[in-house]
Amino acid sequence: MKINIKNRFLRELISWILYLGGAAIFAVFISTFVIINAEVISGSMEPTIMTKDKVIGFRQAYLLSEPKRGDIIMFRAPDSPDEAPYVKRVIGLPGETVRIDGGKIYINYAVNPLDESVYLKVVPNSEKDNVYEVPQNSYFVLGDNRNKSLDSPLWKNKYVPKEYILSKVILRIQPKIGFVK
Repeated sequence: MKINIKNRFLRELISWILYLGGAAIFAVFISTFVIINAEVISGSMEPTIMTKDKVIGFRQAYLLSEPKRGDIIMFRAPDSPDEAPYVKRVIGLPGETVRIDGGKIYINYAVNPLDESVYLKVVPNSEKDNVYEVPQNSYFVLGDNRNKSLDSPLWKNKYVPKEYILSKVILRIQPKIGFVK
């Protein structure tokens, strides 16, 4: 009788170890290949994403497609790739000319500025006015809170190489849950 109880206990213990080990392997796989999470440490994306919000990005978003204008991406900073990931909005695509004039964005010498009314709530100052030629395989990014955002115009290396992009930000998980647009 004692042997039977001991065997059942060992089988139960082994099954729990296998269950927890499998769950740990699954979690590592998901966080390595599917999602990435980060806490936003600045107000550069306000009011879309607030300081201290926790966001989740989908690592596979650009496996079969390219980033689009307006996407919010998580990436390694071109000037300091070892820092925590940055979160900004894609404005300029590879090969485009981005002109900032009076805080307004013009793509490829368009007459009308880019419509950013959905996410841009504060009128940008003209500090970042200039013309930027986005290289192939790179992106020009800006924060939604342009007046308080360390972004492409202010970096030494002004463009985010595609290989520095970690994910497309899709979800805010704290302090409230919701999709990010």
